Amino acid sequence: MRVLWSITEESRTRKAELKGGWNMGLFEPAWKNRKLKPGDPKHRQKIVNSINKLGTEEELLEVLCTSPLESARIEALDRLSTERALRFALEQFPEGFSDGLYDPSSAKKRIANRILMRIIQIPPWDNKRLRESDFQADEEVLSTLKHLVDESQNSTVRDAAYDRYHRLVDYQYYCMKMSSPEGRFRMAETAAERVEALKECRDEKVIIGALYDNEYLVREEAIRRVRDHHAFVQWILSGSVIIPIGAETFQNKFDELDREVLETLINGLQKIRSEDVSYEILLKRTCRKLGHIPGGNCFCIRCGEELPHNFDENGVCKICRARYVEEEEIMTEARVQYAKRTNRRIEYPDGRVKHLDPETRILVDDSTMRWLFPND
Repeated sequence: MRVLWSITEESRTRKAELKGGWNMGLFEPAWKNRKLKPGDPKHRQKIVNSINKLGTEEELLEVLCTSPLESARIEALDRLSTERALRFALEQFPEGFSDGLYDPSSAKKRIANRILMRIIQIPPWDNKRLRESDFQADEEVLSTLKHLVDESQNSTVRDAAYDRYHRLVDYQYYCMKMSSPEGRFRMAETAAERVEALKECRDEKVIIGALYDNEYLVREEAIRRVRDHHAFVQWILSGSVIIPIGAETFQNKFDELDREVLETLINGLQKIRSEDVSYEILLKRTCRKLGHIPGGNCFCIRCGEELPHNFDENGVCKICRARYVEEEEIMTEARVQYAKRTNRRIEYPDGRVKHLDPETRILVDDSTMRWLFPND
């Protein structure tokens, strides 16, 4: 009987132990249950409900440091006061902090960044907040981040704070630059973006620099905007003019140049030659505005343009002795003399000949011309 009682008692004890263990598993807080899946809405609610039952920050810290569920840790972190979260960020993570976490290294980084987000509400990419503050970052935010970089005992937090601090400073600088047309011009990646920025630009140095841009559209807008005519002339004389001399934008700016600037231009144009730019055209146009200097051969001694001759009654120029010659030619088709063409030329004393455009006079009416040339 005693043996039987012993066996029975032992069995009851064992059952009680098993029952107690089962009850402990059944009533274990959800934030400790590694079998729960935060992606499941029901499981997620269980985790939140279990954390709702916690009443102190020490209990929240226990979840933050020991829960096998990353979502539970973040939920607890979000309920800590800012002061307690900052104090925790300055401390070393407790031993075994990563135990039970899936992908511990990445989880620690995510939690460290979440700690910073909990302390500092303005993220680096919050452009609206920066614009509202005229791109002046919150000094308290920068100070807090710098304090964590310098003082935190936790390398993961230090790295996260360092990254966030520099991203915020860099983005602040970027936004400040983008708030001005000069900044947008310097940071633009396409010609169209540079042109749009240049339209609002007031910085003459930026506009002058745009004259040397590789893109035609940017150079064209810079020509419109440039106010320093001496800088415009120096750009022409630099050999960097990749815009057609005959372009309307270029010619409009050229027409604004005063006599002093034109003198600087023509003195420089007489000294340079380029295969890419027809400086001869510009030289002659500049010389016409300033006034040609005639030579003994009826050519301008400065730009070489031919000047008007002074022919006498025999067709001989009184200045250079060139001879003006006209020769008439009757044009015939189908035995009909339909036109008279006068060929004209100038013969110079040195043997050169310049052919002028001929003059043609029609000798028949329109119906005859249509009969003679039905396909024209």
